[in-house]
Amino acid sequence: MQTKTKTGIAFAGFGLLAFGAYAHWDDTRVRVPLSVPIQISPGAVVRKDFPVNVTAPYAIDIEAQKKIDFDTLNCLLDMRLDLSKKCQTAEVVESQWTVMQGETIVASGSSSGDHGGAWASDTISREIGRFDGRSGHTYRLEVRFLDDGKALYEANPRLVVRVGSDVKDDIFRFALVFLVCAVFVLVGVVLLVASAVTRLRRSPPRTASGWHP
Repeated sequence: MQTKTKTGIAFAGFGLLAFGAYAHWDDTRVRVPLSVPIQISPGAVVRKDFPVNVTAPYAIDIEAQKKIDFDTLNCLLDMRLDLSKKCQTAEVVESQWTVMQGETIVASGSSSGDHGGAWASDTISREIGRFDGRSGHTYRLEVRFLDDGKALYEANPRLVVRVGSDVKDDIFRFALVFLVCAVFVLVGVVLLVASAVTRLRRSPPRTASGWHP
């Protein structure tokens, strides 16, 4: 086998295997390591342990389904679109939170210090805090609620911890890996084609033979 052929196979094989390995690795990343139903009442405490396999900033959210009036739900979560418009219903997700690793406090705060969040097709999420998580570590989240959240129960509230990095970062990383692997595959294919052409040129021409009586 020619050196050019071996090199082409190596380049193409590396590109395909590398992209396959990255895609498999990416599929095993858990971007929502915690999602549990909660009941919000004064003094209620939620304590949950969860492992992390993505090193990234994480958002701590109260997530509710859009099963009640949209404006009412935004008010209950303090996620008003128009801050100048007064709510008829008070916020019910006031809380204090702590994230620990073993006996060490990683981060702590309260919902009053964070007003982030997001609107999805069927849910609204109110961010109550953030912390930096490291892959391979297990954390404990403790949230103490200060309000009566009965008005939110119909919306099936959940306590959610999710990777807080921008989706654009994930798309850019995936596209970059795809591009690099595609270059390796393309170089490999070019080398294989060049090797095949070289072999054809070096092959001796075939002579016609016939039968004569």
